[in-house]
Amino acid sequence: MHEFTAEVEELAKEILDYSLVRLKSDPPLDGPRTFEDLYSQVGNTITEKGLGGHATLELFKSV
Repeated sequence: MHEFTAEVEELAKEILDYSLVRLKSDPPLDGPRTFEDLYSQVGNTITEKGLGGHATLELFKSV
């Protein structure tokens, strides 16, 4: 079902790098957002095909 591939490893490194940047910059904690607020910015993110790890991480970082 799931395999640890080179692509998964690359995505994991990107996630860890982003986490380290956030920890080092000591940003304020993000607060909860309403469904309507998030939907207006990113739309429907649950699809049959999916967004993919990299696109999802970019959305997480930007929104």
